[in-house]
Amino acid sequence: MSDYLVEIGDTLDKLINKRENCRVVIKRLGAEVISYRVRDGQRTLPLLWNDGNDFPPPRGGWKSHATVIFPHVGGLKNNESWLGDIKITSPGNHGFARHSTFQVVDHGSDNGAYIRYRLEANDKTRRYYPFNFRLDVVYALKGKELSAEFEVTNLEEEKDIFFSLGWHPGFSTSFPDCGGKKEDWRIIFQKGRYRRYFNNEECRLTGETKDLDIDGPLGWTEEELEGTIMLEIEKRELRTCKFYNPKIKRGVEIDFEDFPFLAIWSEVGREFICLEPCQGLDDHEIQESFDQKVGIVNLGASMSKKWQATVRPILS
Repeated sequence: MSDYLVEIGDTLDKLINKRENCRVVIKRLGAEVISYRVRDGQRTLPLLWNDGNDFPPPRGGWKSHATVIFPHVGGLKNNESWLGDIKITSPGNHGFARHSTFQVVDHGSDNGAYIRYRLEANDKTRRYYPFNFRLDVVYALKGKELSAEFEVTNLEEEKDIFFSLGWHPGFSTSFPDCGGKKEDWRIIFQKGRYRRYFNNEECRLTGETKDLDIDGPLGWTEEELEGTIMLEIEKRELRTCKFYNPKIKRGVEIDFEDFPFLAIWSEVGREFICLEPCQGLDDHEIQESFDQKVGIVNLGASMSKKWQATVRPILS
């Protein structure tokens, strides 16, 4: 008998590792992971901010958990962009996937538990983004490790489509019974060169960049995080980082080899930090055409492309 179990509900689904007492809950709306809990000795650690809505944030606080971002990362200036004479609009930051209900198209629990979610172009999406596409999101739990795979397929028969995408998990900086403070957490990178993009108060790129030589923890302040720290990581072998609190010896390691950018964001005074692997960034203040956005993907007719990110709990 398998140690793994998949539970398919009406609006919420679960990936369960019975041996490890580990559980992931996914909401069909937005195909969003809303809970990721792992067993740590005699206690359970809720790794995500507002994990499972057990502890609602204060009024005005970020109410999401791990947003799926598509077909653009961040915001469009004035919520619109252009591709030639084609107008692309947005219901808000990070596009419409987060507001769309996905369908379960496959699941299994033989050597791990997984669920495949799917969103295809429909009348609602075409009002914002007039292209035919398919977005598959596959969450898999193996041991205590959670992976998220994103596959975009161009369903147009004769033309390319342009898009960007990403994943927006917010990790808790306060675990029950563990203590610790937000300022104790470290975002630790491998030794190498990284490029930072700077943005203005509207989170639009200014055009200024700076190369950073990092070897270990990245310095940050809450004010910097609220404005978003945006990093481009050209070398695939550097696309990994640890989010770790040395005082409580807990955290996560994130691998995002397929994603060339990482956005780091939080709200001042809130007990979370988001580490967001992404393929693309916000608009520039002087807005470019949609196909010229930083990190935009040009996908040919009938072609598909995949990205994957993996989260591993650190429990010592």
